[in-house]
Amino acid sequence: MKIARTDREGVAILELSGRVVRENQGTLREEIERAVAAGWQSVALNLGGVDYVDSAGLGCIVSAQKLVQEKGGGSFAVFGASPNIEKTWKLIRLDLVVPILADEKAALDWISAQGGEEPGP
Repeated sequence: MKIARTDREGVAILELSGRVVRENQGTLREEIERAVAAGWQSVALNLGGVDYVDSAGLGCIVSAQKLVQEKGGGSFAVFGASPNIEKTWKLIRLDLVVPILADEKAALDWISAQGGEEPGP
C-alpha cells in the first residue's frame, strides 16, 4: 500500500493505493496519527487506488475514525471506493459508522456539514 497526503480545505486527504490488509494496516494508522498530531482535525481517505481491503484493513479504518474524532476533534470520511469495496462496506453496515462517499467534493462537503472544516496546521 502506498499513501500520499494532500491538504484541501482544512482536511488532510490520504490517497491510498494498493491493498489495505493486515500486513500494512499499521502504516495507515501511523500516517493518520501523524496527520492528527500535526494539527489536522479532519481526515478523509481516498480509496480510489485501492483494489482490496481485508477485515483487518476495515477494522483499521474504523479505529482511525475513532482516533480522528477523539484526538483531532474533527470528522472522518472515506471516498472513491471501487464498487466491490463499497458493496462490502454497505453489506456489513460500516456506512453507519464511517460514511463512504462518491468523491472528494462529496467528502469535503460532508465534513464541512459536520463542523469539521476548521483549517489544518
